[in-house]
Amino acid sequence: MMKKPKRIAVIGIDGSGKDIFAKTLFENSRNAALMKLTEYSPKDRVFRALGKIPDKLIEAGERTKSKKLVVAGYAGHALLFGPYRIKKEKRKEKIFFVRYPPYDAEALSKVYGKGKASSLIKKIVKVASASPRPDEIYLMEVEPKVAMDKIKQRGKPIQMHENKESLTKLAQEYEKVADRLAKKGVKIYKRRVIE
Repeated sequence: MMKKPKRIAVIGIDGSGKDIFAKTLFENSRNAALMKLTEYSPKDRVFRALGKIPDKLIEAGERTKSKKLVVAGYAGHALLFGPYRIKKEKRKEKIFFVRYPPYDAEALSKVYGKGKASSLIKKIVKVASASPRPDEIYLMEVEPKVAMDKIKQRGKPIQMHENKESLTKLAQEYEKVADRLAKKGVKIYKRRVIE
């Protein structure tokens, strides 16, 4: 029977260096895969088509300044994540994930989620959180001011949650996610980003 690959997720707020760090881990590993979680393979037409729906929700939320639409979009990616990634994880010893949608949606829903409309989103997030847990998590820790400097250097439009106040709250929620998962046996490594 084929041994399941070890799942290693790199999570944290925007501007914390998740992509670079995950790529470094990947490049220093043998028989591994690197996955960015909102980029569905062109070969998987169904998932690629479904994956556009959460993206459209996020785009609409950013355009109209609707926090609920943004969270709904992240929750949609979290729901798609489970079946898609179970299908994709084959013949690899390690799978490195840049982000982990169920935890992104969970953290963002705590920061943005308020009112009756958000209760449905929270239920979706709870269902999505039942996706297979990673074996290890690297939590990128960075000061919001440093993160904002990195975000501005990208030269891309600034998203609603990309401000010092929201990033501070998000960082606290990611810490809570990590603490909760540590109690369930997931190995947590905290990596401090200075600059």
